[in-house]
Amino acid sequence: MRAFKSILILFLLSFLAFAQGQWAIVGHTPEVGGYGEAVLGLENSFLIVGQASTELKADVWLYSVQDGNVTLHRSLPPPPEHLKSGTALAYANGNIYVLIGGAYTDCNRTKFLRFSLEDYSWNYLAETPYPQGAGDALVYAEVEGKPYLYALLGASTKQRRCAISGFARYDLTTGEWSKPGELPKPWPCTDDGAALAWDGGNYIYALHGS
Repeated sequence: MRAFKSILILFLLSFLAFAQGQWAIVGHTPEVGGYGEAVLGLENSFLIVGQASTELKADVWLYSVQDGNVTLHRSLPPPPEHLKSGTALAYANGNIYVLIGGAYTDCNRTKFLRFSLEDYSWNYLAETPYPQGAGDALVYAEVEGKPYLYALLGASTKQRRCAISGFARYDLTTGEWSKPGELPKPWPCTDDGAALAWDGGNYIYALHGS
């Protein structure tokens, strides 16, 4: 989103953009948001996913940004899985990678998806080594020039029957997951609000949520 030079956030039906110290509504989604909302910035565009109800298919919208103007480019095919709390997105090499999140009653959501921006197709990839939940987070990072996705997985609250917090790495070259190391102790939880960021060098930063 370099051309837009701002931060976008999805709030109900509106896009809020933050620029020059102020928020402004710059657009609206065609449908109301709900579970599994996530937004991902791309080159001069951004992608929004969300699921208004578990009885419906998820919505996927691609927006273009030109000279500060936001327009709906097109609606995209829905993913083959429901998106729930904790849905997380990452971009690499023309593809979008999706953790599908999970409700607090879910204990076995391990599906991992890839969406191609070339032919707008969905594919299943190797399943995550830990169950997913509201504490999912996903970030692209490179180690010695090799591309990976790092993930926080799970949820650990008293509401969940199978509380777990996991840290995993997906190799974009081999298509396999691994466990690069244990989370630091004490690690209070991995839950709503968990996030990951790569500094472009040797470090990944994490928020564990609550």
